[in-house]
Amino acid sequence: MRTLLCLAVLFSSVPQGAWARKVRVPAGTAVNLRTTKDVLALSGSTATTGDIVDLAVVEPVEVEGRTVIKAGAVGQAEVTFVQKRTMFGVPAKISVTAKRVNAVDKSAISIGNGKTVEGANRMICSIIGAILRLLPALIVGGEVTLPAGSVINAVTTAPAEVEFSD
Repeated sequence: MRTLLCLAVLFSSVPQGAWARKVRVPAGTAVNLRTTKDVLALSGSTATTGDIVDLAVVEPVEVEGRTVIKAGAVGQAEVTFVQKRTMFGVPAKISVTAKRVNAVDKSAISIGNGKTVEGANRMICSIIGAILRLLPALIVGGEVTLPAGSVINAVTTAPAEVEFSD
């Protein structure tokens, strides 16, 4: 009885964080995300290199039987390349790269991989226009949108630890 009482006193005096369990998320763990807003590469208003794009996790990520990243968790990507559409049929192009996602313990986990989309390439039309002596310079390339809901299949770029306090 005395032993049980001593153990009870001992365990009650240990700070709550001391019982936290850490789960290691290995590099290369798949994290599927989707864009939450349209990302545009137009001739007028457009995304620019360095812009931050909000993402949401598509399905939960589990490691060792524990959910380390919840579905709907916030993530971010960065616009890494923008090419505006131009004359002679050159299409717009935009690339985004996933950068980070929030784990269940509110820590940020580094992720990587990206997505590139390109508008309609109309350079052939421009060349045909030049052959037919039309005004090929007036033919512009297609606009491009990375629409809300576009999936980016990212992976963790380095090991991370997620802490659980249960």
